[in-house]
Amino acid sequence: MITSTETLVLNIIRHHLLGHQLPSNINGFAGRACEDLLETKVGIKINRGYGCDIPEVGWEVKARKGTATSAQTVATLRPETIIDTPFKQSLIYLKIRKQLRFTTNDLDVIIAVDLCDFDQPQILELIESAYEHGRSLLKKNPHLSYTPYEGYWGYFEKTKKDRPELDFRLADGQMEKLLAMTASTFQNIFQYDN
Repeated sequence: MITSTETLVLNIIRHHLLGHQLPSNINGFAGRACEDLLETKVGIKINRGYGCDIPEVGWEVKARKGTATSAQTVATLRPETIIDTPFKQSLIYLKIRKQLRFTTNDLDVIIAVDLCDFDQPQILELIESAYEHGRSLLKKNPHLSYTPYEGYWGYFEKTKKDRPELDFRLADGQMEKLLAMTASTFQNIFQYDN
């Protein structure tokens, strides 16, 4: 659930950053530019090491063009780290729970800033199931470059041939459904028993 304090901070961020031009989203340039703007224009300290981008509040920063349809990366991990780490101790768990999402138009101008709360049992259960499925496949074969995800909400993929790490990704349609779930009042109406 997004708190009133988080809503206030979100509105401050929107006030300062809507309309700013970003570089291309290729190779993560747009996301890093958003982090830089958060530091220089809003005064929010960004973590550029292990963990989520704004650890004080548990937010991850993501930038995406509104017309994009490619899969979305949550985080990047070495295969041995995935094999040795259960979901709730993983970097994926840290980075998926709350995301500060910047949306740009085709000219790379920020047109929306939203705080998305994926830290809901019905959502985390889907992500955990996908993570653990991929993890079990990697335990059997640590050299996999892709874990099939039919029936799962996420998968691991080696997106750069020159590095050993795998990205945990969600297909665009899956992410859109998760985003819709964050906007739902389900958690306010029902008790979710997993």
